[in-house]
Amino acid sequence: MTTPTPSQALEALNVNYVNLSAFTLLAYDSILNIDHEVNYIWSQRWSFVSFIYIASKYLAFVDGALTIDLLLRPERSPDECLTVFRLMTYFVLSGMVLAEIILLLRTWAIWGLSRYILAYLIVIDVAVAIVSFSRLHRSQKELFFSSSSPIPVIRPCFPIFMNQGNNIYIDYVCVMMAEGNALGLTLWKGLVQWRGNRNTLFDVFIKDGVLYFICLFVVSGINVIFYTTQNRTMYWMLLTEPQRILHAVLAARLVINMRLYADRLKRQRSEKPESDTLPLSVAHMTLDTRQLTGNFTMDVFRREEQSPLEDI
Repeated sequence: MTTPTPSQALEALNVNYVNLSAFTLLAYDSILNIDHEVNYIWSQRWSFVSFIYIASKYLAFVDGALTIDLLLRPERSPDECLTVFRLMTYFVLSGMVLAEIILLLRTWAIWGLSRYILAYLIVIDVAVAIVSFSRLHRSQKELFFSSSSPIPVIRPCFPIFMNQGNNIYIDYVCVMMAEGNALGLTLWKGLVQWRGNRNTLFDVFIKDGVLYFICLFVVSGINVIFYTTQNRTMYWMLLTEPQRILHAVLAARLVINMRLYADRLKRQRSEKPESDTLPLSVAHMTLDTRQLTGNFTMDVFRREEQSPLEDI
């Protein structure tokens, strides 16, 4: 049996607290927004984004439960620990890919449904997904679990790192590349092409998008640091599940915020004359409706140059 150090026990305990807190945050956010979700997701006409929203958010409960089970469930064999760990990591990465699809659509919307931007984003995100899943599969061969944990109460599944180390950090580098790419496109569109335009809907896109991308980018960076500098300590998986939950929560809030604002704007337009409802800076814009991916209906604000801005 490996002799534990006091620091290992403390690190494992901190990891447990952080992951339990993240899972609690997911549950709390879901309860807090259940009314908006019923009104703007479940009660609406089903679409591609609706399915991605549900899968991204609620699969987080699956990998969250697997994470808690891996960290706390006692009397597990090494093979069982490894099986749960592999399931958890695949669910985590799949959930982040689903959230990235929502962020991809949001970025595409800001760029006026440009086919070139869509193709560019798809190529980048598909490449990132392929590399990430490939590296994840290879990195899982570099980790095993002890047959007898030295701290069974705090960490029943005790990891044994091989000489090559845990190279799962490459997945988070790939995620950072995808997020940095979308963040750059968002800032470019917001600061250059739309400078001086005070379209409130566009402001919602920019503020939410930039804030969310920065949060996700920073957490991905911290995960890379933990996986490269703490890969021989209990902190190596400190933020794996919290980052996944952050992706689920922020992507879900982005969809809800856009649909909530669009609904308010529609009600304002139906209750007041158009000249009283729209700000002067967007009075020259018209509200149009177009279809995207089957039954997915999007409300599009179209400038005179015919560059659409839509809510997801």
